Amino acid sequence: MSKRKPKIAEVPAAREKVFALTERNSYCMRAVLIGAGVKINADEKLAEVTAALGTIAAGRTGTNLERASLIQLFGFTFGWLNALGVKMPYLAIHQERERQELLFRNGQHLFTCASPVASSTRKLRVLTEEVGEVAKALDQLEFAEDRKSLAIQTWRRELETELVQVAAVTVAWLESLEGK
Repeated sequence: MSKRKPKIAEVPAAREKVFALTERNSYCMRAVLIGAGVKINADEKLAEVTAALGTIAAGRTGTNLERASLIQLFGFTFGWLNALGVKMPYLAIHQERERQELLFRNGQHLFTCASPVASSTRKLRVLTEEVGEVAKALDQLEFAEDRKSLAIQTWRRELETELVQVAAVTVAWLESLEGK
């Protein structure tokens, strides 16, 4: 699952811990395989991501179920990124986490999902919005008339970007749980 992890010196300790956790978690590995599956279409992959999101929403916060569901969601999105041919997904996710923290430091966001004081409800809203953006990108891809048009390429890149953001939000949320 590695696909070029950032060097340890580049990664905050909590994020390195989360990346290591996802690599050795059997549920995450299963989710990576499902997400990377070539016989599973995008709608089925989105259904898996949405099911994990629903489990997080229905579960009690601060439980092992919340953590396991976040790990599974990370796995689905990581696998999907692999299936799309994204080069070095760990690095892309790490860079997105850095971007999120920069937006927070610059006052453009009120919090990041890595904050242990932000409620799970607020984090769920952020994650749900990102999954909605994945759905929007899929809709745009589906309704494009010419499969070789610039619009297809643009929405495919948008899908990749949104999947990286979903994965980065799950990593941030897991970072907050590791920090507790």
